[in-house]
Amino acid sequence: MDYLLIFALIFIAGTLLLLKTSAERHFIVFMIRTKYGLKLLDKAAKISPRLWRFTADFAVVLSFAGLGAWYIAKHRRIEPVLFIMYLPAALIYYLSEGLSFLTIILLIILLILLLLTIRGKRTVNSKSAFALGFILFFLLALKFLPELAGMGHENTMVTAPQIAHSILLIFVGITGVPALLIGSLVFQGFMIITEQSNTPGVSPILPSVKDGQVGLSPRGEGYEDFFIPIHYALIAIAVLLIVHEFAHGVLSRVEKIKVKSAGLLTLGPFPIGGFVEPDEEELKKGGGIKNMRISSMGSFANFVTAFVFMLLGLAVVLIFAFFVSSGTIEFDGVVVENTVEGYPAHGVIEKGSVIQKINGKLVTTPESFSELMSNVAPHENITITTDKGTFVLETVENPQNSTKAHMGIYMGQIPHTQNPILANTFYTIIELFGWISLLNLLIGLVNLLPIVPFDGGRMFNEIVNSLKINRELKGKIISAAIILGLFILLINILPLLGSFVDWIAGLILRLI
Repeated sequence: MDYLLIFALIFIAGTLLLLKTSAERHFIVFMIRTKYGLKLLDKAAKISPRLWRFTADFAVVLSFAGLGAWYIAKHRRIEPVLFIMYLPAALIYYLSEGLSFLTIILLIILLILLLLTIRGKRTVNSKSAFALGFILFFLLALKFLPELAGMGHENTMVTAPQIAHSILLIFVGITGVPALLIGSLVFQGFMIITEQSNTPGVSPILPSVKDGQVGLSPRGEGYEDFFIPIHYALIAIAVLLIVHEFAHGVLSRVEKIKVKSAGLLTLGPFPIGGFVEPDEEELKKGGGIKNMRISSMGSFANFVTAFVFMLLGLAVVLIFAFFVSSGTIEFDGVVVENTVEGYPAHGVIEKGSVIQKINGKLVTTPESFSELMSNVAPHENITITTDKGTFVLETVENPQNSTKAHMGIYMGQIPHTQNPILANTFYTIIELFGWISLLNLLIGLVNLLPIVPFDGGRMFNEIVNSLKINRELKGKIISAAIILGLFILLINILPLLGSFVDWIAGLILRLI
């Protein structure tokens, strides 16, 4: 089945249908508005406005580190926010290093922040808040960021990777997540320019087919294993859009800014984003801190969602492990979903067969199947035992890696068991929760890029506009950030240009 052709037909038909609606259109990008859910925003905003504002201030500091702490300290007490942030950082250092020098520093700062929080008066000014935010995120980056490699020379005392790593740590302390994003893109851009890598730093997620299954996947070398089955993709995207825009909408109402509508942003009929539409006049009158809080909550909501679904997924895994250990679920092979014409297994092993052994060794899961096949060379005879008989096949070269053996078998992701409904339910939930968690994390991070129209761009602009410098210089800083960001993104998509042109050309040829 030609899924690309089906995708193209759905795209054309869906776009034509949307053209006949009242949806706002910008070429083939549509804004589908609705007023459904606006009352729910009001109800959520009334639960605890003070807590919502505190959460948004926390999100600003979490996103922009030292600069975020500096900005928030200009508008409210920063001591409770910093105390809550220093608490897990001190715990991490204590558990990993014991009472080291850095642990003691963190514990001292934590104690001071606790006393200032209890005191209940505004003590930490914006400059001190910047210093405290910088120290916190610098030390966290020092703990978790690995040193860069492959950019220096071993015969020098201070290598280029060490210098780059030190600069990155400093910028993480100053600007937080945006520094991590830009730093990773700069590094990958360097690898692309020097031809040490052909993996794009950024890549669009497009419809694709893998092992006969429809889904979404990025394009480019290095992303071959990143494939989201379409049913998981649709649910995960719906969750991330809802929580992201709901958080923006709630903070808008908390700050007494009217929300005119909510809706979906689509490319043709396919969703590419969501939005809430606050009243622009009220936004302008609201002041910078209100806009900052509203912008900060989208990514923060995605991070919280990612963490919650990660915990839920872990809980389901533990329950599943209990069922397996108790013998309620026992695996006894992998199911053959299909075979590929022209390869050894086609016409020999029937669809639906259960592979139980390879060369006499038990196969219980897809992972064990892959592990056993990794020890088989191309053009080697292997014995495959199934529930429908035993077969001897000569393997061929894997089309994606000529050093590996291949038989042309599409195997099920879920091992065969005597309790398939129960096992399938667990696997489905675990995989769904995993994709929801991963996509929320990735989209939350990307959304903090300091470039408009991302929320990170609006937050960065607000921080720059808060600086005590003349308007002309502020404009130059913002323009420079946009140009630099777009240039870095352009370098990172260079490896994609050829493959994207080929993809479009193939799509057009199928339509002709």
